[in-house]
Amino acid sequence: MSTSTDTLERHLAADLRTIDGLADDSFARELYRAMASRALSHSGDEGHITLSWARAEDLVNGTRESLNLPPIEGLAGSGGEGEVSNRVRDALADAGWTSRPENTTRHDDSHVDSPADPPPRSRGETEPPEWERQAHAEADANQRR
Repeated sequence: MSTSTDTLERHLAADLRTIDGLADDSFARELYRAMASRALSHSGDEGHITLSWARAEDLVNGTRESLNLPPIEGLAGSGGEGEVSNRVRDALADAGWTSRPENTTRHDDSHVDSPADPPPRSRGETEPPEWERQAHAEADANQRR
């Protein structure tokens, strides 16, 4: 039976903390590119995980933050997604991970995206504006009809 994507993602997140080089911004960017648009497999697990661009960015920045390093803004969609440098390939291999191109010709249940974020609020705004509350109330009333 394949290992769940949640388990693979936890293993990947833990293993990323063991990789040297994350303090180097260029290495962290290369790591992002090597995880985005790729199918990642771990030697001790069955199955694979494919990360959305946003999720790959989340994992790189989350790992950097856990090491008291600042996040790198704007990784997702920054270009080069799917490219694997030799030094990142070697670092992932040392951690037990292999990478191959993502198969985009079919649906992949192992694809992991970032959790949806609510739309941003204006600075200092704690409650939605009146027009938004009214629009939601009208939409709810229409659904009940």
